[in-house]
Amino acid sequence: MKNPGVSIGKGWNNLLAGWLTRAPWVELRLDLMEDMSPVTLVALRMRCMGKEHKIMLTWSWTGQREQPLALFREIIPWQVGWVDVPMEAPSDYRMELASLAEEWGVRTVYSCHYFAHTQQTVPCVEQLSRQAREAFAEGAGYVKFAVYTWTKEETDKLLEWCDRINEEFTGEKRVTLMIMGEYALISRRIAIHKEFPFVYSAPDADTTTAPGQPTFQELLT
Repeated sequence: MKNPGVSIGKGWNNLLAGWLTRAPWVELRLDLMEDMSPVTLVALRMRCMGKEHKIMLTWSWTGQREQPLALFREIIPWQVGWVDVPMEAPSDYRMELASLAEEWGVRTVYSCHYFAHTQQTVPCVEQLSRQAREAFAEGAGYVKFAVYTWTKEETDKLLEWCDRINEEFTGEKRVTLMIMGEYALISRRIAIHKEFPFVYSAPDADTTTAPGQPTFQELLT
């Protein structure tokens, strides 16, 4: 897996074609894309023609079901590379999305996000390990955790955990960890060095999709 990839949401129509050429893979944040009418889907199809395998489809879980599933039913048959399955979603939603991906030979990335909150704590590594094992038992191809941290010590501990748990899995079953916040840049450089799968970046500083998300260029320097 080559890294970094680029996450694109708003402004996708001006960004997608160029980044599908430049980046090894592109996450399409369907939940952030302004208009997903039938006409827009045709335009999207044209922009990714021949490079569908480089696309990861993501719709972060917000309680919506029918709109994201309808889009996934339209786009997954293009045989994209991966589809993000939010672990926060109910099991029946996860299973329907994973089943659709399997039907078309698309790999799944089960994801879980821990954003900033007033208690300023991070999940314990035992909890993350349990979630990773459950996701793999459910059929995940990859598992992604995104965690907001407040200290270097927390960041280092989580990176070390991710390195260790990856030793438990062989082949394609891998875990990736994206730190959000102040330590996002240095931790994602480390993630690339350690060959974690799916290291996410932004096209530029004005189009980030997560707190502290570094740009593609920052991760190359």
